[in-house]
Amino acid sequence: MVPNRRTKSARSIPRALQFAAGPSDARQGYSRHMFQQDVDAGIVPYSLGREEEEWISLTGEEEERGKVSILCDSAGRGYAHSPQDSVKDAMREIALRLAHFGIALFEILEGSKDSPPTLYAFNPSYTWSLPMMYLQFAPRSSWQFLERKYAVVPKSDVWQVRLPRRLTSVREYRTLLAQLSAWPELGPDFLQSDLEKRQFPQDFSVADYNRRLRIHQYRATRKWGWVRRDWSLDYVTEYYQFYRTLTFRWAQALLREHIVSELNALLLHLNIRATISLKALTTSDEILDIRAKMERGEIDFSGVNKALKLNT
Repeated sequence: MVPNRRTKSARSIPRALQFAAGPSDARQGYSRHMFQQDVDAGIVPYSLGREEEEWISLTGEEEERGKVSILCDSAGRGYAHSPQDSVKDAMREIALRLAHFGIALFEILEGSKDSPPTLYAFNPSYTWSLPMMYLQFAPRSSWQFLERKYAVVPKSDVWQVRLPRRLTSVREYRTLLAQLSAWPELGPDFLQSDLEKRQFPQDFSVADYNRRLRIHQYRATRKWGWVRRDWSLDYVTEYYQFYRTLTFRWAQALLREHIVSELNALLLHLNIRATISLKALTTSDEILDIRAKMERGEIDFSGVNKALKLNT
């Protein structure tokens, strides 16, 4: 979403705070972390060489493309070799934040008169959304490293990107992450405690626990179609495995298209006359069409695999 920002309120020094997120929660679990990694990893296709066809198109005059590069470098790693690479890096950073928080927040900084705008990311976990502002509190573990313990950032100076509504809401996504954290991959706490004591409960079935764990994970991620990097057919049929794989590729493609759309809206708002577009990638609608053809029996599993290679 592009903020309704007034130029007078723009700043070159960020109001938002930067701090470590604090100690990790060991109960978040392996499956939650793996799911977040898989969502993030598929947004920017991995390529082995620069001779491959470019999938990002950036149109505009050289000066405008340079503004896009500076803007996206501030959101990404900051050392891209081309404006297209800058866009990819920004997409990676946005996707990473969406995968972890369900929302990405960036403060817009104007810079000097001769400098284009830049972005300053801040952590949504310690941020409260109020009617006209974001109120940010640093965790106690970071107080000794900061001059301020809290910050107030006007919403007019913040660019936010949420997960597409067609896929899920921020609240639903965070509920999903909590569900994935609920079942430890290595078994319940009492089992881990007994194993540390070199004991094993006689009435506990590891096979039953793993089956129920997979059922729980598949139900929680049904809308996303996540397959856990698991191509075994221990708990599902081959057809259902392919159906979920297509669904997950659809979710990743939809998220990729959404990020590009949000970036273009930001460029328009900042009066940067350039446009980002995708090419040579299977669209989310095309993936749904492939899935529908598989459901109707018009395409077999080998045809699905062939079609999916176009989207990697």
